[in-house]
Amino acid sequence: MLGLGLVFMTNVSSASPSAKLVFARGAETSACPDEAGFRSAVAARVGYDPFFPYAKRTVVTRIDAAAGGRFRARMEVLDESGALLGEKVFVSSQGDCEELVRTLALAVSLAIDVADPPPLASEPLPEPAAKAAPPASEPPPPAAEAPRPERAKEAPSTSSPAFAEAWLTARGSVGLAPAASLGLALGAAFRRGAWSLGLEGRYDPPSSSDVGAGRIAIGLVAGSVVPCASFRWLFGCVVGTAGRLAADASGIRNPSSDGALFVAAGARVGAEVGLSTSFALRAAFDVAAVPIAHRVRIGSEDVYETGPVFGSLGASAVARF
Repeated sequence: MLGLGLVFMTNVSSASPSAKLVFARGAETSACPDEAGFRSAVAARVGYDPFFPYAKRTVVTRIDAAAGGRFRARMEVLDESGALLGEKVFVSSQGDCEELVRTLALAVSLAIDVADPPPLASEPLPEPAAKAAPPASEPPPPAAEAPRPERAKEAPSTSSPAFAEAWLTARGSVGLAPAASLGLALGAAFRRGAWSLGLEGRYDPPSSSDVGAGRIAIGLVAGSVVPCASFRWLFGCVVGTAGRLAADASGIRNPSSDGALFVAAGARVGAEVGLSTSFALRAAFDVAAVPIAHRVRIGSEDVYETGPVFGSLGASAVARF
């Protein structure tokens, strides 16, 4: 019985072409069949499982993801010494890996269902869309003269254009006078891209309040240097201010007025809405530190002192030229 079994196995192996299988899948190919599924697809084509670990020929297959959600399969057929007999590449027309594996199984079944390997050795499997070589008897066509490249056109400038802008601002402030004050500011700036440098003049009319037995009014006339940076519709600025702070006392026996140097440094943040290429609206909030405190005195009594910080909220109309 043992001898008959050996003879039977030998006859089957000689009558049924076989090959060793090396199967691999790359990244992002989990939707493709595994090795067991591929072996079943080939077996369905040839009518038996043709893969045998001691076969002379080897079939190497690999499936990888390709661009555009597609898949690519590569098949190589090697002889007993490891020399390449043929190869072929398939790419799915869409993201259908099942169809690609069926096509690969058909190609493998055709490649191994040959009793002798020389046909593969003498005629390797072609790459897709490969052009046939010209017959040896015909001389190769002369190489076409490469077209002379035209002189590259000068690239348009990508730098942002520079322009000037001017604005008028209505502003309400707290921290300068005893009561909230309303004022105006007029400014102009030179701007290129996201950066600008401007000058601004402001006038806060005297804002009055009752203090003790009298009444005081404090106003401001000042100028500011305003460098700014913008990002889309937001902007931020550094504001340096110098001017004259004036105080008037009234309602007392000897009314008087006086003035003093005013300096401040702070920041401005705001947003802008463009109405057209030439006009825009802005809203901004300023906060500034006042390093020099100012006191208002009536007689021998201090009735008011400016705070170390003041803030203001403004709305502006902007014109660009």
